[in-house]
Amino acid sequence: ENSLKYPCPAGFICGFGTTPDTKLEAPSGQLSHLCDEGRYCNRMISEVGNEVCPRNYICPTGTADPFEGRLANDGLLRMLPSPFSDESIHLHYLHGENFGFYCDHEMKCAASTKPSLKKRFQTSWKLPDETDSILEYLTRQQKPFSISMNEATQLEATCERDKKSHFIQQAINRNDCNCHSKFLILAAIYRLWKCTSINPLDDLGLGEPTVPSMGNGKRDFWYSDSRVHLDRQSATAMDPSMEPFGLNWGEGKVCKFLPSNNKISLTQGRIPHSRDSPIHARGIPSESKGYLEFEDVAETGNVDVRFPIRFTWQSFLVFANYFELKTSAVDEFKRERDAVAAGKRSNIDPFVFDIFKSIQLIEQYGEKLEQFAYLEATNTSSSLSIELSYVDAKNSSALYALAGRLDWCECENILKCPNGTATSGVGAKGMNDCVSTNEEVIHRISLIPPPPDEIAKPMSTGEGSIDTDSSRLVLKPFETGILTVDLSMLPNNITYNDHYRISIYDGCQPCPLRYKCNASNGHQPKTCFNPPLERQYEFLNGCLKKNRKMVCLRDDGTHEDIQKCSSRTNNSSSARSSGSLLLFSEPDLEKCLSRPYFCSD
Repeated sequence: ENSLKYPCPAGFICGFGTTPDTKLEAPSGQLSHLCDEGRYCNRMISEVGNEVCPRNYICPTGTADPFEGRLANDGLLRMLPSPFSDESIHLHYLHGENFGFYCDHEMKCAASTKPSLKKRFQTSWKLPDETDSILEYLTRQQKPFSISMNEATQLEATCERDKKSHFIQQAINRNDCNCHSKFLILAAIYRLWKCTSINPLDDLGLGEPTVPSMGNGKRDFWYSDSRVHLDRQSATAMDPSMEPFGLNWGEGKVCKFLPSNNKISLTQGRIPHSRDSPIHARGIPSESKGYLEFEDVAETGNVDVRFPIRFTWQSFLVFANYFELKTSAVDEFKRERDAVAAGKRSNIDPFVFDIFKSIQLIEQYGEKLEQFAYLEATNTSSSLSIELSYVDAKNSSALYALAGRLDWCECENILKCPNGTATSGVGAKGMNDCVSTNEEVIHRISLIPPPPDEIAKPMSTGEGSIDTDSSRLVLKPFETGILTVDLSMLPNNITYNDHYRISIYDGCQPCPLRYKCNASNGHQPKTCFNPPLERQYEFLNGCLKKNRKMVCLRDDGTHEDIQKCSSRTNNSSSARSSGSLLLFSEPDLEKCLSRPYFCSD
């Protein structure tokens, strides 16, 4: 009964007799059996804990929660080296006439599944040392002891069995996961924790990393060297009895962080804001000043550094300290997660998701995170690199690439069928089970070139995008337009009407990307039925934030022409003689309301 307060780690199956051992040498350890493919395992959201994968999601081996895109995180739990640190490539025979290229890590993972190796055992001798607190605690004496283990398990112990890094890389390649943006959010919140933390890290349980319902968690003992607390005082405040058994701590609070031109880490370098990179730093307001220094403005009571961050699509909020941000994020995430599971929301707000996951990482790993995630300056462009333009600095731009490992990155959509695809039922195991629906437009390209004096803008592929600024072909009576389209560069397996179509919009605007519409039947007009109304409002609000127009008002409240206003405000004597003028910007409501964001349009 006492063991029931420690839920099984999400993504794993814990039967009767499961022990808290985290090493695969233990045959009944809590990390021995990953959740089977086609199902997901998370007792925190299911009484059964082993559910069939829902429609339009995939559940590979080790799936914890498809709605959150959460896997078992096998490599990070066992502190394995990143699989991408291995650059050796081998040609491997598969079957028939099929061959594949695999790195050493992938070769070991493939070999660990061979039945012949599961029948062969090797015996090795070990001597407990200070690096293994569990064995040291169990043996008590410095005497060698034997371990017998089959060769498949030996290989499996070095393998990231849930392939999370692989799935993250795939999601980055198809633009379904922005780990650069997630890193910047993590770095900002980590620095807030380093400066304003007033409570110890959560006393997490030895199974699922949540606070147990009763007693102490003892996670730092069983997952030795996986977490570093802020300082000794906060570490021992979490659980004084754990001090001799696995507690690690740093040197304490830091509120000033050094700038750097070669690296952006959790504790070093200026964190770019939304003006530097509107795509990757969209959650970081310009008022943050790079989060290089925090100043406590509270006269009495708890610390207040006035930490600004984009909390949701619709709101920028200011928090006094880490504890206040943590409390708000946990409550909001739980509310939205329940709404997604109940079908009331299509997804969790991406900013709430990133903030919550950053807090989870900090609580689970503490200062250990500094070894996992950072950006390094590079001269090579790749899917892991981004260009940051510093508007406040002398150097106009720099190229940075994600270094370290990828399995710290949490992406909501890595287990969701890609845009325009769906599963035929429940229990999907991989991306091959996601097939095209032929119901959504996921990318639209205009065949009309822009005017000679305009530069062609890149076409957006995001949900709800509208290309209202694309060129139009205007034909007068009896005129004919001829368009020549070269499709020779398309792959051979791209078929017209199945994968692409050519459409003409005569006197109307195309629907936003990924909107689903009902065709007109003569009695009722054509209208869309997806996305939900809440999401439609989000698109409108996003348009209003992105598009602004200049407005000029006289001192009596009437409008003045913008060009006249600009010339008069630049000429101070003219402005004084014609009365006061106020020149400012406001959301372009007229432009955004003219776009068909709502199904009722």
